[in-house]
Amino acid sequence: MTVFILPQKYYGEQQRKQQEAKEAAKGAVPTPSGKYNDGYDNEDGEYIVTPGEYLGYDRHYQIVKKIGNGQFGQVVKAWDKQKRCAVAIKIIKNRRVFLDQAQHEIEILTKLQTRVKVGESVLGMMRKAKAG
Repeated sequence: MTVFILPQKYYGEQQRKQQEAKEAAKGAVPTPSGKYNDGYDNEDGEYIVTPGEYLGYDRHYQIVKKIGNGQFGQVVKAWDKQKRCAVAIKIIKNRRVFLDQAQHEIEILTKLQTRVKVGESVLGMMRKAKAG
């Protein structure tokens, strides 16, 4: 399992980020220009996905398309340039509550992944546990 966290530039400067965190419970906060997170997010705090865009410090992933939406964010199909394969990347909304939930989800998935046998998926392991 790979956990990918967008670099700081996608979330603006530290002072503005701290101010937005204070007001996050109230909803998205536009900058004086009317843009959310310097134009990276929409009014719901979702990252604005652009097919063809690169993510990662070294342009590791290239977004192919958006494949899903949920309460906590969205999922995109991307191309992993180093492993040369398609991957799914979950991009959470730019709100503290969603960040906390995502970090908890990462902890759970990491623990599950350490118990998976070679060649088996986490989902396969969970199905066996439920059946057994």
